[in-house]
Amino acid sequence: RNELREKLGYKDSDKVILFIGTVRRHKGILELSEALQQIRDNKVKLCIIGDIDDYQIKKSLNKLDKNRFINLSNIDFNDIPFYLSIGDLICLYQNPTSPISKFQMPSKVTDALAMGIPLLTSNAKPLKNLENVGFLKCVDNKKDLANSIQKELEKKSTRNYREYLLSTHSYKYGLIKINEIVQKNLSNQKNTFPHKLFERYINDM
Repeated sequence: RNELREKLGYKDSDKVILFIGTVRRHKGILELSEALQQIRDNKVKLCIIGDIDDYQIKKSLNKLDKNRFINLSNIDFNDIPFYLSIGDLICLYQNPTSPISKFQMPSKVTDALAMGIPLLTSNAKPLKNLENVGFLKCVDNKKDLANSIQKELEKKSTRNYREYLLSTHSYKYGLIKINEIVQKNLSNQKNTFPHKLFERYINDM
């Protein structure tokens, strides 16, 4: 982490807000850029890893001081964990009214949990459960985004994000839950094939 941060020009005192992935309007990059412009602390910086094709997003990001924003592209997929490690906060202010935001659990959320990085998001429905158990913070109003970013960066979380991810969002956990649902619906039938099939899958994980 320290070597890569130094290579990218970050100091130990810098607080890096990270976004990795496809840059789209509904993912809240415009809102994030506007919030960062409101934050006067030059130690709070933004790193976007991914191509930026949207003109309005580029225009907004160009308003940031050059030493507060970097954009990296063509990162090898296998190197993503290393780049995730440079972040102090992942901000995903998705538009809750976007059709995909109503049901998708973004990979950026699971990536952040796997790497133990604090999360700040919109109040998109799929993310509320994670807020209820204290593993991310949802921001209801974009006017509060800048202040929420500063508060999250000041916190020192002691939560075990990765342990929570593996216990509730792993493939093994998913197979166990699927097996429970299947067995419940087949409880009055004599056919045990699905049970044995899922048991084998779970044991293979």
